[in-house]
Amino acid sequence: MQSFEGVEVSVFQPNDLVVVDAISTLQRELNSLGLVAQTANEVTDFEIATSEVEKPNMVGEHFRRSLNTLPPDQVLWAGAYDEDGKCACTVASQFLPFKGRSLDRHLIDYFERCFEAEQGGRVELQRGSFAFLGLAEGPFVYVGEGHCRNDMRGKNILGLLQRLLILSAYWRWRPNLIYGFMEPRMIAKNYHTNWGYSFQKPSGIIWKKRPAIPVWRDPCFVGLASEGICRLAEDPLMGGSSLRHASNKTETNIHKLSEKARLASDT
Repeated sequence: MQSFEGVEVSVFQPNDLVVVDAISTLQRELNSLGLVAQTANEVTDFEIATSEVEKPNMVGEHFRRSLNTLPPDQVLWAGAYDEDGKCACTVASQFLPFKGRSLDRHLIDYFERCFEAEQGGRVELQRGSFAFLGLAEGPFVYVGEGHCRNDMRGKNILGLLQRLLILSAYWRWRPNLIYGFMEPRMIAKNYHTNWGYSFQKPSGIIWKKRPAIPVWRDPCFVGLASEGICRLAEDPLMGGSSLRHASNKTETNIHKLSEKARLASDT
């Protein structure tokens, strides 16, 4: 129980045993697809995994060593490996241990430090772009870098691995909020729900200088807190195989759109 303006309010708290069992359930589901899920905490090993899944441009800004110093106690990534030992899918998380500073302030500073603008230099944002996060209290975990090898698409592997990493990151760091960013077209297909997030918001970013990478120009914010973790832990498969097979066509179409967008940005 917690007190809010003098009133006792029940707060959802994840049960440790339920979280551990949910992680095991997701591991078994990936096993049924001929894959073995592994987690690790070195960025150099993550770079090897991303090369195996043929991810364009290797790792993104949040995990790129030229932009960040990420010790092992602030990184947790997951890979799904096939019977030949080759990585088929990746997703990564970063622990943000700070307190007393809003996530709004952190995100603006991070974007302006690490993201290139389309006309050169660094991006610039209007202050208050993430105003809805001004009251969010740390610690936080960022999740990103989800990518699936072309020949393994259509099986919802990334959805399963995303949920596994979200629960594993919660188990390891116990953050108050786990968050990420997704393109609006993916939100429209309910990918954020399939990947384990319980809420989404248009980011409301007001760019003074837009980023060079098109997918970061209008991302949606996705996240889940303790209540979302509780619900995910109680139903980690979200309907299991039926959902996996129902999402095949959507997953393939999203991939085709991503490839078109990437090719257009390279020309």
